[in-house]
Amino acid sequence: MVKKILILAVFIFIVYETYCCYSYMKRFCKKVNKKYECIYDIEKLP
Repeated sequence: MVKKILILAVFIFIVYETYCCYSYMKRFCKKVNKKYECIYDIEKLP
């Protein structure tokens, strides 16, 4: 039960992070954290 919740939380975080990346295009993800940076490189994505 705890594992499922943990996996779900990580999955949601990754999806949200990716959404942030596309929305802000390399700017800071203000909704997550003021100093939270996008870890994905937009140019390398297909």
